[in-house]
Amino acid sequence: MLNEEYGIGKTVSHQTISDWVKTAGLAMYREARGGIKTSGMRYALIIDESITIGSQKLLLILAVPAGHPGHALRHEDVIVVGIFVAKSWKAEDVSKKINEVTDEIGYGPEYVLSDNGHNLVKAAADQELPHHKDIGHTFGLFLEDAYGDDAAFNEFREMMGKVRLKYHLTPKAYLLPPNQRSMARFMNLFNWVDWAVRLLCNFQSLSEEERLAFSFVPAHKDLLMELGCVMECYTYVLQRVKNEGLSIKVCKELRDYIVKNHIYPHNTRLTKNFHKKLQKTQKNTKR
Repeated sequence: MLNEEYGIGKTVSHQTISDWVKTAGLAMYREARGGIKTSGMRYALIIDESITIGSQKLLLILAVPAGHPGHALRHEDVIVVGIFVAKSWKAEDVSKKINEVTDEIGYGPEYVLSDNGHNLVKAAADQELPHHKDIGHTFGLFLEDAYGDDAAFNEFREMMGKVRLKYHLTPKAYLLPPNQRSMARFMNLFNWVDWAVRLLCNFQSLSEEERLAFSFVPAHKDLLMELGCVMECYTYVLQRVKNEGLSIKVCKELRDYIVKNHIYPHNTRLTKNFHKKLQKTQKNTKR
């Protein structure tokens, strides 16, 4: 087909195709900022201090529609407007890159979205741009506040690490939990919560030797049931917000859902933490 269309020969090597893809991607990146300016699109910026490459860190800046598109963001909604590499990213460095991007577009974003990194939050403030915290990272902070110093939670995580080391090259390896991420671990804990709940539900079907190896799982049944409840709430809230956007109506409905399903019926660590924060907020408001 390629030969008929372009007359380039009977076969095309994988390297040629790779070069085409890279070239096309570079062209799209270079043209992205101009495309926003031409369309006059109302946009927001998503900024992330992303992966580390050797001794350097990647700063990624994405443009998305400022208004909610009526669905969770998709690849076609996102435009890459900045890819920068440096050994570190201080707030003033991030601020300069925001300037570089917005100057080329020709006008500024309506707001900036990022995680809770101090340098990213300060960079948005330096630019006098409204800043919104990413909901996934913010929820992760709630969970860390509630469970970070909890003895049962940390004991269970430690036991998972031990069984991974002990059984990863044995016939029991198929039962091992997913690897725990050291970074942003409270954003990514539900993979192993799901694993633990499923193992707990199927525990009696395991062999005697397997039950002995994973006996710490039923020993933490109360914690796992609690985390399963938190996971259900977390997933529901994120799905609603990402698909419908955050509005007064959605906020009220979600608050009612949380109070009805996850606050009063359950005496969880997260519930206690929620009430502490609520009482503190009420005291500060009275002052």
